[in-house]
Amino acid sequence: MDAIWEFTDKEIKANRRVFEERTGLYRKKGLDLLKAREIILKRSGKLKGKILEIGTGRGVTALALARAGHRITSVDNDRGMLKVAALNLCHEKLLSKASFRVMDAYSLEFKDRSFDNVFVVEALHHLYDAERFFGEVDRVLSDRGKLILADFNTKGKAIIGHVHLSEGRKHKISPLGKREAKSWLIGHGYEIKIYDEDCHWVIIAEKTLKERRKLGKGIYEHIYGPVPSWRLGASLGIDPISSDRKMCNFDCVYCQLGRTKGRVSKRKTFIAPEKILEELKCLPPVTIDYITFSGTGEPTMAANLGEMIREVKKIRREPVAVLTNSSYLCDRSVRKALLPADLVAVKLDAPSEELFQKINRPARGLTLKKVIKGIKAFRREYKGKLALQMMFLEYNFFEASEMASLARDIGADEVELNTPLRPCAVKSLTRKEMEDVKRHFRGSNAISVYEKEKNKVRPISDKETMRRRGKKI
Repeated sequence: MDAIWEFTDKEIKANRRVFEERTGLYRKKGLDLLKAREIILKRSGKLKGKILEIGTGRGVTALALARAGHRITSVDNDRGMLKVAALNLCHEKLLSKASFRVMDAYSLEFKDRSFDNVFVVEALHHLYDAERFFGEVDRVLSDRGKLILADFNTKGKAIIGHVHLSEGRKHKISPLGKREAKSWLIGHGYEIKIYDEDCHWVIIAEKTLKERRKLGKGIYEHIYGPVPSWRLGASLGIDPISSDRKMCNFDCVYCQLGRTKGRVSKRKTFIAPEKILEELKCLPPVTIDYITFSGTGEPTMAANLGEMIREVKKIRREPVAVLTNSSYLCDRSVRKALLPADLVAVKLDAPSEELFQKINRPARGLTLKKVIKGIKAFRREYKGKLALQMMFLEYNFFEASEMASLARDIGADEVELNTPLRPCAVKSLTRKEMEDVKRHFRGSNAISVYEKEKNKVRPISDKETMRRRGKKI
């Protein structure tokens, strides 16, 4: 929400006096803040469309943009600084040109591709997480948009540090600078120009989407979707197995990928996290509700799943989900690997060993007792959202009461009642039959697949999505 300001003439004049004293002090030391902004605007070239400034500070950049006739949205996490900036614009009767909002640079409250130009001036040295910050800038910047990035060079840092010391305080500076910014932007397909000014360096970066166009032709190997999930909304899939064939220790009768040829039980590393991160960094602008680990096999078979989850969360703001058949949850290391996920959906399709063997057809040595024990152990340790998936078929339709009793015993946050609606080897239950099933789950926060509408989404790669989903979206 925009901050609304009302000032007295006394406040405006007092603030202006401080502003002029401070800019005058820097000017005497060799740093002309206002002139520097004029140079940065000149380097920016023609500005078309909407403008966002990240890191308002005292409003020097906002003032320069308003003086040049631009309307801007400016955000800062310090409401006090926003007030100072608003007073500075108010003095020149330019407050109507700016919208000021309290906001975190790592979590911008704007829709994807909301702005055509983004200014970040003298703010980068206050930030520490390049991936999160530039990821957010990239998200809100429109296709072919322009990023104007400027910060202090060695001379500028020395002047700032000297002034702060004279005031009895130390100016903290993060390791992020021109080199880190240049590396991230080039690595993500931006075309950049770098200028070295008296007290600043300036980068003008244009979002060319070279790498995104390249991957958009279908070169994604480990990510797929987004797919319209009735449980998760627009779900971008990450396949930590990425095998040419189905890899699982179950051979479920309803699996959309067909039969499991040789059930695999041993966990191992299939792909390096870096491969996934490279593809995620080159995603085109796309709306995602969840990033979901699933795909051509049981995701917990990947020995490095925990590392993958942690690394993905460093560069993406969307919540992370994992869909698992629950078979490895008796392993403490697997439970630990899943802890960073925001949502884990565990599977349980049978109330008895006989039905477990008939429906899930597990690898030798896997028992229903072991699966349930693992789910309960994970429930005790996990602090995120736990969903319990139950697939209903003609095999277990008449066991709904026992299944509901198991669900209550486990105590998941949500129970997802499913029946196979995608092509597979068995028939799905009807809407009426699923309504009968749900009656047994009263008080368990249960939802049915027939109750949820799917929104239309467009996958980034039809080929990779179809290979993992079994049909075209």
